[in-house]
Amino acid sequence: MRAHIGKFMRVLLTAGSCISYLAKRMHQDEQVPFCDQNFKLCRLAINSIFKFPQYMFYISASYVSRRFSENYSTYYNELSAHYFEQVRNRITTYRFMGESVINFNCNHSSSRINGEFFHVKTFEDLKKIYGESEIDRWNSTLPDELSLENDLKVPYLFQTGCCFGISLDFINNFLKAIKAGKTPLDAIKLVSCRYKNGAQKQAELAQIIHVGLKSLDLISSTKLLDDYDRAKAIEIQKNHDEEVVKIQKEYDEKFQKLNESLEYINKFIDLRGNFEANSFLIYIELMKKHKNPSLAKDLHSLTQNYLHDIISLKNKFSPEIFEYQKKIYSKINNLVSEKYGLKIAQTIEISIDHNNFFNDIISYFVNLKKGIYQVDLPQHSLCFIKTDNENYLFDPNFGTFKIDLEKDAFLFCNIIAQYYFESNHQNSTIRCNLFELLE
Repeated sequence: MRAHIGKFMRVLLTAGSCISYLAKRMHQDEQVPFCDQNFKLCRLAINSIFKFPQYMFYISASYVSRRFSENYSTYYNELSAHYFEQVRNRITTYRFMGESVINFNCNHSSSRINGEFFHVKTFEDLKKIYGESEIDRWNSTLPDELSLENDLKVPYLFQTGCCFGISLDFINNFLKAIKAGKTPLDAIKLVSCRYKNGAQKQAELAQIIHVGLKSLDLISSTKLLDDYDRAKAIEIQKNHDEEVVKIQKEYDEKFQKLNESLEYINKFIDLRGNFEANSFLIYIELMKKHKNPSLAKDLHSLTQNYLHDIISLKNKFSPEIFEYQKKIYSKINNLVSEKYGLKIAQTIEISIDHNNFFNDIISYFVNLKKGIYQVDLPQHSLCFIKTDNENYLFDPNFGTFKIDLEKDAFLFCNIIAQYYFESNHQNSTIRCNLFELLE
């Protein structure tokens, strides 16, 4: 049986490779940016004709292989998403951006579509993909108390996007091209061709390290701070945790009086940050378990009181914890950037009034000084390039564009807004990091 399954998988891989080969033969030199190509609509149509069947093939393979192997099913699903992204995003982007498109990007990790990531269970496996020397090089970035292998959790490595890593890669290569004598536009054209088919290996690894470090709990991440800040942050977290334990003990006793436990209730509540409980779900689950409407109602009411107290406690400690988290994130950004041969020359923040979002954004970017910036948005990173006469935007998800902040103001704000309002925890600030090459 296993031999037949292996044979079937190899047939799928061979067929997929043949389709990919034929599609590549139809494409011109990958180093020519889209803006310098002729017959743009025709090329987009040809791209769709070849990429859509590839998408259909791999989505079908994902469904078929699901009964044999979850890993292969996930792998084929990633491949289908990769090709669908190229079909949909390129046509949609060109429709809205028109001749301002310099090049298209594909923000999809090449490791995932090569299938290697599905064998990663430990850091030893990660070394097989990127090389032991490269992992050791990144590990040397960290303070002695912090280790990639011991402190980062492997599940956090599986990210479908690579926007932070690609942004750093773009900035590094753009600045090198400028240093070599290229004009800003020629540098952008040259560098943008690197991401037509996904992230570079070094960009993937930068993303992995960045995500892993930001995913550490506060106590572990304080190892990145100096001794004074570390001691203060640990003290604040300790006080917070002690208060949480008191509240949980108090409510556990109350729930037990109603023949329930807090442990069961917590199954339906995410205490890590999202306190929006699904009230209807909790009530239904309590009804199923106890089959007593009156008791379910009392338990549901007690759950709401518990949530209220936890939220109040979070709000009490949030300002202090947030200040230390900002310091930690700043340290993480600097550490990862330095390994990419970059330094943050300046960090500029703007407070956003949601009722005046459009004017605030345009005013902010118009007044930035010349240079290349990484725009830090909730769950996404962009690059903004300001020259003497022109502005350019690099979005790892879609492409590189020439932007006129007056004529394209509405379009530019919509690009920023789709990421700014993407998360439930909307920040009131946008942060731009101005980068330079390390000497």
